[in-house]
Amino acid sequence: LLYTSLFSSASPSSLIHFNSTTSILNVTLPHSLFQSLEDCALKTLTNQHHTGALYQAILPDNLSGIEVSIVRLTGKSLWNHGAKFSNVLIPARSVSVPPARRVAIVYQNLGNWSNHWYIV
Repeated sequence: LLYTSLFSSASPSSLIHFNSTTSILNVTLPHSLFQSLEDCALKTLTNQHHTGALYQAILPDNLSGIEVSIVRLTGKSLWNHGAKFSNVLIPARSVSVPPARRVAIVYQNLGNWSNHWYIV
């Protein structure tokens, strides 16, 4: 199962979902899993300042088999060029709502874990 989210830097609480040190995360609901994965991805951007570069998030050991990537784009580049990475394509002339100067796109591939969270 592939799951991608867009974060607007203008409002961290606004999410747009497109369906397509070692620590242990205790997650019991799909929403808390996605929130935990998004938090790990955003922590990856803390020391990474290159806009347009795709980064692999570092996940806890108990989430092995799950892949999480994150890319930060400017609203202008999203408008002019769109975005394409992995299986996600956002066409040019796309606008984040609410409008934002920077947008972080999080790509999550649950791999074999999708059977655990969803009836597949």
